[in-house]
Amino acid sequence: MRLERAALARLDALKEEIGPVECIYLGYYNDGMHQHCLAHFEPHRLVLLDDGTGTFGVAAKRKREFMRRADPVARLRNILRERLTGFKRAERRMPATFFTVFSLSSVAPDDVVVKHCFRSIQGLVNPQAQHRPLFVGQPLVDLGMVTTEGYLAIVAEFVRVVGPAGLYAPHPRESASVVDLVQRTGLEISQSALPLELRVAVGELRPSVIGGIFSSALVAVDLICGSSPAIPVLLFSPTRHEGGIDEWVAEVALQIPRATVARVDWPGP
Repeated sequence: MRLERAALARLDALKEEIGPVECIYLGYYNDGMHQHCLAHFEPHRLVLLDDGTGTFGVAAKRKREFMRRADPVARLRNILRERLTGFKRAERRMPATFFTVFSLSSVAPDDVVVKHCFRSIQGLVNPQAQHRPLFVGQPLVDLGMVTTEGYLAIVAEFVRVVGPAGLYAPHPRESASVVDLVQRTGLEISQSALPLELRVAVGELRPSVIGGIFSSALVAVDLICGSSPAIPVLLFSPTRHEGGIDEWVAEVALQIPRATVARVDWPGP
């Protein structure tokens, strides 16, 4: 908390130094410090850079905020939250531009969506690169959204469908212990300091099949590779409805209509 207070003080000093701000670009809308930045700098415009599948929740949240703006109970709740946490929230609503790989069907009336289609790097894709099945990892075990057994069952199902010659691209926030367990399913671990999207664009990876659960990278890689020919996309969803995962899978499936969705079950308590 001491570090947070110090950071808040530095932000206050920075506001005095730079004066009015026309636009702020954010990568994580729900972060308390980012909300505090918005409240203090009060830009005329907000640009939300792609926040993965969290973008769906942010769009829905902003739409609810727009509808409840005049609700006195909601305003009182925000005041109490600010007093308890020290984080301020913007009093004046700022229109937002969503820069995202997703086609958002429902946003607040004052928000707009700009589709990120990766046109600037599509031409870099090397069609001669080695084609191998690729599973896009996510830190769902670390986030408590699925059990270790459930996650490994999903990866094992991918191996069963595509064979043992596939690759597994871990998420940067995935724990090493989970990645070690994934390796035992037969997939080769493919790690890099580069973002997955750039690895595909420069030809370091060229999926013959791409699989995953609900990562936004599935949509991004599909856009980068294009439709000549379109690569098969496999989405896996647990039958046990752990952590609302099936809802996220359904959202991503809407973005890639040709994707195949497979339900996966596993022994458990």
